[in-house]
Amino acid sequence: MTGPADIRAVALILTAECNLRCRYCYQNDKKPRRMTRRTLLASIDLLLRSRRPEIHLEFVGGEPLLQFALVRRGVSYAKKTKKPGLSVRYGVTTNGTLLAPEHVAFFDE
Repeated sequence: MTGPADIRAVALILTAECNLRCRYCYQNDKKPRRMTRRTLLASIDLLLRSRRPEIHLEFVGGEPLLQFALVRRGVSYAKKTKKPGLSVRYGVTTNGTLLAPEHVAFFDE
């Protein structure tokens, strides 16, 4: 049986909103909701309990750049609270249309 100690990755749906609203998109429920800070941190805590040497934290949506503050908060929290020696890979699945220099600088860092 697997549990939190075996988790390899978590994909966080930060929002159902998207700036494109494509008819064919899998994310059909485009309500203006966003993940709460509490849920964000609890999800990251769950991932950080993994005993694996490398884990992956992915930010998705809708369009996750609409909630870029949550991306920043999540990465900052994971870096601050991860145990020594744990490697955390980060990813963002975006349509790219909202990418701005501040996003690129953050992702590069």
